Amino acid sequence: MISPGPSHESVYPSWIDAKLIELTILTWSPFYGRELTRQEAIEILVNFGMLIDTIKAEES
Repeated sequence: MISPGPSHESVYPSWIDAKLIELTILTWSPFYGRELTRQEAIEILVNFGMLIDTIKAEES
């Protein structure tokens, strides 16, 4: 899990922006039964990005 803290938000990939974080919160919160935090949404997005990178590497 990503550790909380203001210093982390400057570390996530540049393709993750405020709108994508908000869309992730809106999309995934119903599945969790509560509103996700920004940090949780960022964690989902970073993990998804790593999954895509792995799939792309396997295809090469």
